Amino acid sequence: MHEPSINPNSLDSMSDEEIIKYLEQMPFPYFQIFNLFFFDGFTHREISEMLDIKVSLSRKRLARAKEWLNKTITDKNEFCKNYIFKQ
Repeated sequence: MHEPSINPNSLDSMSDEEIIKYLEQMPFPYFQIFNLFFFDGFTHREISEMLDIKVSLSRKRLARAKEWLNKTITDKNEFCKNYIFKQ
């Protein structure tokens, strides 16, 4: 199954502080899996054992975390293009 990806161009235009701000706003169940998978390097199997959840739920939450982050960043970029830069 193909997981949605985050548009790298959106991240390139953001500072580390902005990215951290978005991650802090992410719903905790998504952030928890996102953090364990990307920053701590755990596999879905390891995460599922740590959190006592199914591997499929770990995968689903990671996919939803990516979707949430992509939508949030895209919405922010659209706002900037449509509102801030047109003034």
